Amino acid sequence: MAPAQYRFRLLNGSNSRFLNLALKVTDGAGNPVAAMRTFYKTRPNGKIVKRQFGIDELNMFQIGSEQSLSPTVTAVRTGFATRLTGTSTVRPNGTVAKRKRAANPQQALLMGLAERADVIVDFRGLPNGTIITMTNTAPDAPFGGFPDIPADPTTTGQVMRFVVNDTLLGLSPTDELRDPITNAIINPLAAATEVQNLVIDPLALGNFSVAVTNPVPRELALIEEESALICVDVDLAGNVVQLPALTPVAGACADAGGNIHPTALPFAPKAAVLGTVDPAGVAAVTLWSDPIVTNVNADGSGAQTAEQWNLWNFTVDGHPIHVHLVKFKVLGRSAIGGGPSVVSDRTNSNLGVQAWEDGWKDTVITYPGEITSIAANFDINGLYVWHCHIVEHEDNEMMVPMCVGTAGVDCPAQLF
Repeated sequence: MAPAQYRFRLLNGSNSRFLNLALKVTDGAGNPVAAMRTFYKTRPNGKIVKRQFGIDELNMFQIGSEQSLSPTVTAVRTGFATRLTGTSTVRPNGTVAKRKRAANPQQALLMGLAERADVIVDFRGLPNGTIITMTNTAPDAPFGGFPDIPADPTTTGQVMRFVVNDTLLGLSPTDELRDPITNAIINPLAAATEVQNLVIDPLALGNFSVAVTNPVPRELALIEEESALICVDVDLAGNVVQLPALTPVAGACADAGGNIHPTALPFAPKAAVLGTVDPAGVAAVTLWSDPIVTNVNADGSGAQTAEQWNLWNFTVDGHPIHVHLVKFKVLGRSAIGGGPSVVSDRTNSNLGVQAWEDGWKDTVITYPGEITSIAANFDINGLYVWHCHIVEHEDNEMMVPMCVGTAGVDCPAQLF
């Protein structure tokens, strides 16, 4: 890599693995080290002076997500996610002033399955030969939120490596070139824009909001089914063992005489599925072959095509939910039963919206035990699906059809 600014377009294309990406300064063996970054500062008299500053991790400046560029730039590094607005700016040495803490100190650039991130990375001022390693500290096991055990740093914790090579500088017209004597930029018209100035006019992209026309939010469920046949328990060694003499009964396990076992439970999860939630907060399963229950603009009038969806995650894992046809706005997250989301306490918002979720999305992470709210305008009638983007989940009943429009006109009548 030249010591210049680069734009990365990142996609989590894994089957089931969440990614938590960071750009660490390392040695050749992958061990953390520090590098001295050279930067330039303009004095009041106009003179440009050279300075150095030690760094151990580069920011990733996120400028967009799945469906659009973002109205603001978010500086992301381990433990911090800072929107570059007001007093939160990038200093000449590349650090961020008045940083905002991420939801958890372990969190970096978190990406669920099928989520995309458009980021700027600034390699300027790094010495020739500096090694930057993109690491992954999301868990190898299913993700349910931080804190968690990070991926194996010797294998799945390593993504890719960049080595700074100053002989590559100038190959791109946007590379910043400086006069070797005065340090002044000699190509100011062509050099890449500073990241803090990459702010979009919100009005140019629909103001990043949805004018909900259906006054009743749609309540939808993410559910883990339990076995109706198999009961299990945990022995003293921590092993899960099957108990053939017991039968699942209403979420517990009983023997032939109807006596409830004190610790045994139905084996779970048997399968992850989707469904609906009634006014009492009780979930009901909807399978792929069941009649369609998610029907937007059912009368075909087009008057109620903009909806709020509340996604209730009754499972123990995080699920990246993808809705076909639309771009949506993440409205917020809250705990089922009341209380804040796990990402509400130290983010840029107390609504449970991550700092980088201010643009248009088509995939959103739903956390276990939480309600994730989104809003979308379903403006094209037809037959579509919504689903979890963990591949094994979407292929095994965690995907259901939805209709926008009138049964028998916009979608086959036999599906209802």
